[in-house]
Formats: sequence, C-alpha cells, structure tokens
Amino acid sequence: MISAVGFAAIALAGFPPPHIVQTHSNIFGAVIFWDATAYAEKFASAGTPSKDALRAMEYEAIRIFVSRAPALARDERHLRIVASITRTSAINARYQTVRLEGAQTLFTLDGKIYRNMTFARNWQANARRGFLPAGMKLEVLASAPEGK
Repeated sequence: MISAVGFAAIALAGFPPPHIVQTHSNIFGAVIFWDATAYAEKFASAGTPSKDALRAMEYEAIRIFVSRAPALARDERHLRIVASITRTSAINARYQTVRLEGAQTLFTLDGKIYRNMTFARNWQANARRGFLPAGMKLEVLASAPEGK
C-alpha cells in the first residue's frame, strides 16, 4: 500500500503529458526515466502539500508502467520507472535566470513484466486508493518540493 490516504483528492487534469526517456539496463531491463519537474513545479505553485504531490506523481508513474509494460514484455522481463526532478535556484537578480542545482530522484517503481500481461480491470480505482497493482514495488527516495 502506498499510503493510507488515497489519490482521490489529487487531480492530474491539465498536467502536461509525462516527459519520459526509455532505455535498457543490463541490471534492471527496461528503464523509463520520467522528468517529473513540470508536475512538481505545478504542485508547488498551487501550494499542494508535499505528501499529496508525491502521491499524485506515484499514481502517474503507475499509469506509465501500465501503459508501457505490455509492449515491452515482448523483449523484457522487468520494468523500472525512475521519477526525478530538476532542482533550480531562485532567480538571480543580476542575470534574471535560475541556476541548475542538480537532479533528484523522488522514487522508483519496479515490477516484473511478461508476455500477454494484463492488469486488473479496477487497477486505477485501487491505485487512487493507494494500492499498487500486483507485482509492483515502490521505493520513495525523497519528498516532493513543498508548496508555497
């Protein structure tokens, strides 16, 4: 279970499509890197508590996993989603720009995949309530940026 409080209160409508890069690792198999910066920035500017923002991003990662796993299962046996954000400084008064301070991994979502893979018909409702689909494992590594 991701959290006792579900995803129902978090609306992802109006968010941009996830910016992802797919690759292969000899250790993990298929790996999808998701740049969740746009999501984190939108949640922070809306004043969304960090815990709720992280839950919503976890739900989006599950959606990415479910949408990509069946096609990848022809050649891969494992899928990892790595959700990260880009950290920047405050706007520099002299140059009127931000400075890149690095990237931070928020969480990873792992699961085995196989040919003819299907998910329970109610996986979205369960994920909104905080339950991962069978066979997935979530590891939270950092909190989302706090809203203002």
